[in-house]
Parts: sequence; C-alpha cells; structure tokens
Amino acid sequence: MCYALGMAIVLRPGQPFEELVAAGNTACPHCQGPLSRWGWARPRVVRRPDGERKLRPHRARCRTCGVTQVVLPPESLVRRRDAAAVVGRAWRSSAAGAGARRVARQLGVPMETARGWLRRLRALLAARYGGPADAHRDRLQRGLTAVLAEAARAGCRAEDDVWAFVAFRSQGLLLANTNWP
Repeated sequence: MCYALGMAIVLRPGQPFEELVAAGNTACPHCQGPLSRWGWARPRVVRRPDGERKLRPHRARCRTCGVTQVVLPPESLVRRRDAAAVVGRAWRSSAAGAGARRVARQLGVPMETARGWLRRLRALLAARYGGPADAHRDRLQRGLTAVLAEAARAGCRAEDDVWAFVAFRSQGLLLANTNWP
C-alpha cells in the first residue's frame, strides 16, 4: 500500500516503480482511480551520506482524474535536496548534544540548512510531545527513540534502511512546512 499527499508518492523500501503502476496495486490519492506511467519528473541531485546522486524520478498519472504524481525513491524527502539518511544523522547528532554548527560540519551541509532541519524537527516534536520550550533536546531524544523503535518493529536494521522507512512513512514530508501523518 502506498499513501500519497500533495503531488508526490514515496515508494516503499524495495518497491519498484513498475509495482506501483501495475493494475490494482495503488489507487490515486485524489479519486482512487488506477495509476499509469506518465514520463519523468525533472532531474535533481540528492545529497546522500555516501555522496551526491543524480536522480530522475518517474511520474504516475491517474487514468480517471488525470492528476499526476512525482514518484520518489524511498530515501527521498519532498522538496529537499538531502536524503532522509542525512537528515536522520543530523537528528541523531543533535539529540546527542551537537549544535547546528557542529552538525553542519559533520555532514558537510550549510549551517543554515542544518539549523532549519533541527528547528523543523523541534517544532514537529513539540507539537507531538509538548513540554517546556527549553526541553528541545529531550524531545529530540524521545522522538528519535520512537522512530527507531517503529523502524525496528518494521524490520529495519541498517541506518539507511531506517531513514528510508521514515521517508516512506511520512511520505517524504518529514520536514514539510505542513502537517504530516
């Protein structure tokens, strides 16, 4: 099963695009009609822990309503240049006590990027866990523990698999400026 929000679908880890558009496997998130191939989205470069990777995602189109969706690989986050594993490493470092500058240096990303990720994560976790404003590290640790536990229940063992699972479960909206499921 695949959930789609907005105009993107993030594949389940290990799921090929062909399975997504095979008859009856996935329904359009807008009208529940069948999806079919619809060319390619624009090429993009994704920063991964092992270096940059050029990516050209598929598109799927609903045969009933005509809405198209960009189909992203499981490690991708919507409207983000960095893979979920890179953001996950930032989350883990911050929960262990690193500030945005140190996280940025460790990951080789601009400091503003790391600071933005950490602010967004803190805001999402504050909404989830509440608590005093100065307890952000505690929230990061509790949220990280919950995410890692859910990924372990799903059978994820390797670090990159955990973050691909997180990207799939959030449908790429982990750091979105809107609410995610």
